Amino acid sequence: MDPSVLPLVTLPGSDSLLDRTQAKLTHRLLKKLGAGLEVRVKGQGVWATRRGDTWAYWSLSQHDRSCRPREVPKEGQKVYSMGEFTKGMIDFMEKETGSPATSLWFCLGEKWPDPENRPWEKKLIMVEVTLTSLEILHQLAVQQGASSLHSEEVELQVSDNPSLLNYLLQSLDSMDTS
Repeated sequence: MDPSVLPLVTLPGSDSLLDRTQAKLTHRLLKKLGAGLEVRVKGQGVWATRRGDTWAYWSLSQHDRSCRPREVPKEGQKVYSMGEFTKGMIDFMEKETGSPATSLWFCLGEKWPDPENRPWEKKLIMVEVTLTSLEILHQLAVQQGASSLHSEEVELQVSDNPSLLNYLLQSLDSMDTS
């Protein structure tokens, strides 16, 4: 198996849905999904490619309120960069920002983020792709004292061996972030 391709996931059918209208619409989307949606690691980024006739949209958050849909094109598109994640992790560990995203959210057949600001729970098919290696790096950062809870009252004592922050800073310097 090519390590740059994430594992194949088969979506469940619409037979178990009790709402017949929802079942019919979901079935129509799945039928037109064709060869699906491909998510792969390529170079220093994560790329998505739409393979069927069902439109696909993406975001880095399930609560994206930007109201600006981001389409996944048939020719593929970089949806996340390792440089962006690494910079976000450094800022997170230095307590300048919250945690960077470790998941991608895809919506099939409906615009996402929603132009009318409808929540993701109102969409027919939403797929979360958790980037496991990024999630593990996030957990290591938290174990070394990083937190989304910014407070001047908290003073953390962190061991410096090995220093994930130093490793990320070195990686960012050596990485082409363009």
